[in-house]
Amino acid sequence: MLDTGYDVIGIDSFTPYYSKDQKVRNLQGSLERKNFEFIESDLLDVNLPRLLSRVDAVLHLAAQPGVRPSWSDFDVYVRNNVLVTKKILDESVNAKIKKFVFASSSSVYGDAESYPTREDMILRPVSPYGITKDTCEKLCHVYHKTYSIPVAMLRFFTVYGPRQRPDMAFHKFIEIMLSGEKITIFGNGNQVRDFTYIGDIVQGIVLALESSFEEEPLNLGSGRPVRLIDVIKILQSITKSNTEIIYSEEQKGDATKTFADIARAKSLLGYNPKTKLEDGLLAQVEWHREKRESEKRI
Repeated sequence: MLDTGYDVIGIDSFTPYYSKDQKVRNLQGSLERKNFEFIESDLLDVNLPRLLSRVDAVLHLAAQPGVRPSWSDFDVYVRNNVLVTKKILDESVNAKIKKFVFASSSSVYGDAESYPTREDMILRPVSPYGITKDTCEKLCHVYHKTYSIPVAMLRFFTVYGPRQRPDMAFHKFIEIMLSGEKITIFGNGNQVRDFTYIGDIVQGIVLALESSFEEEPLNLGSGRPVRLIDVIKILQSITKSNTEIIYSEEQKGDATKTFADIARAKSLLGYNPKTKLEDGLLAQVEWHREKRESEKRI
């Protein structure tokens, strides 16, 4: 967005979910741009009316992520996902925002009733995190219905690529392979995911922002699901690693399969994910290598 000339204001409270140092490092390229302003603040504390008076659109990507921690820290997820979304919607109505793009998750489907999964399938999340995302979607829906706020809801499917969160599986696997340690897989490795490269997700976000589409949710996935064990084999080939794999018991809240039907996003947005899994993984591995080299120099 900065490259195409948008003026962007970013907000982050640097929650302790993972290292603030990594978040600041991820921000460096944007901080050097004249058309980017960064505000370090909690969205429940910041003066949103003043802030929203300066903008035309809201891209609501802020959330407490992670399926497994949501079982024990549910109050944090309710606060940072549901209450924050409610506040931003309230103030966006008052500010007459022209577009509100909300980042949802494939976690709202849980163990979906069929595959590929269409947006009109029954939602049955299998984790507290998924429940909060489902609730946020319902908030967006009622605000659209009641106040005609132009909301676009996007359901992301397992996003990967450079600058990925350190709690995500690919990030962990790559770091382990580059270090020569052992990998632990929860389950038998046959669980299937629709892995989506970050560049394709960004394409979908910008298309949603610039389109007239609103209200009903859209899947943003690759449409090409892959077994986890097959991803590990690709990563082993890229990193030239023979890392030993240890199998552990399945984790509660993890869906056994995700597979996005992206026909509506293609039709309504012109969404067209182009990144092959092998190419996306190679880009992420290269980022990890560069990060490790820069950390050595510090």
